[in-house]
Amino acid sequence: MRFLACVSAMVMLVVAVGCQQKQPPAPKPEAKSFVVITRYAPNEVTAAAESMKAKLEGTSIKIVSGATAEEQVAALTEAAASDGVAIDAIPTPEVAAAMAALAAKKIPVVTFYSDCPPVAGNGRNTFIGADLAYVGRKIAATMVEKIGPDGGLVAVISAPETPAQLALEKGIVQFLDQPKFSVKGPERANASEGGVQAAIDKVMAEESSIAGWILINPAAEPTGESNPLAKLGAARAVLLTGTVAGMKVVDENKVVVAPQMAAMAQMAVRVLDDMARRKTLFPEVMTVDPDVVILSNMEKMTEKVKSIQSGATLVPVYPDNPKDRR
Repeated sequence: MRFLACVSAMVMLVVAVGCQQKQPPAPKPEAKSFVVITRYAPNEVTAAAESMKAKLEGTSIKIVSGATAEEQVAALTEAAASDGVAIDAIPTPEVAAAMAALAAKKIPVVTFYSDCPPVAGNGRNTFIGADLAYVGRKIAATMVEKIGPDGGLVAVISAPETPAQLALEKGIVQFLDQPKFSVKGPERANASEGGVQAAIDKVMAEESSIAGWILINPAAEPTGESNPLAKLGAARAVLLTGTVAGMKVVDENKVVVAPQMAAMAQMAVRVLDDMARRKTLFPEVMTVDPDVVILSNMEKMTEKVKSIQSGATLVPVYPDNPKDRR
């Protein structure tokens, strides 16, 4: 009996040692790659991406900072081999097409631009955009503050119609509907009809006294003597919502860059911070601000995205888990 007990103990010891020797090594974390593309406020967004890079160990994060439209297309094309993309603006149809191609390949994409269309078939795509009528009212409020209590005529020059443009215009006109202020426009800056320069000339030919100008995403990026902004020096305020090239031609005290793109850049920073804090490459749940909505599972929320783009009242979208409501 004692002999059998010893044999049994030895067998158990051999089996235990064998199991220990045959155990596979612990799997290493799966390598991830992520691309952050920033056009507006590159310093802030880049800093947030660098912080995210430091916190997400084992993740390769490529940062394309201050990217032109062409550089954005190139970066998005290259990102087809990555695990996710964050981009803070879609300024051209070519960039939008490159992003849609990524979505078609099921690459998670986070965008911060209000004209971004819903992309069917990619449940992990996230749209982050502002209530643009609200942003338009903030733009007009800045103009009123700059012009002062005496008021006056505000001329609005706008690029060709898009849902985002119309929503911004709606908010601007709504806010300026008050005593001592009036609105001229929006005057369309069509490239085929002379662009921003022609639109400004037309308004100045029709109006002798203009207190302020609001240029909504002018398509041209003029510089030097040909800069149409040079003609606006007599106004008390000039407010831009997109292109800022050539601003030095105008008195810098009069030129204000509107909050639209700054708000988008702020959201880009917050989202990257949120992703780093949660140690995830994709933000499933994020904060909803009064003027900003964040939608996960885009394909299920197409109608809400459309309502936001048309300037409708925001309906905050909260996560399903109450514990994550921040």
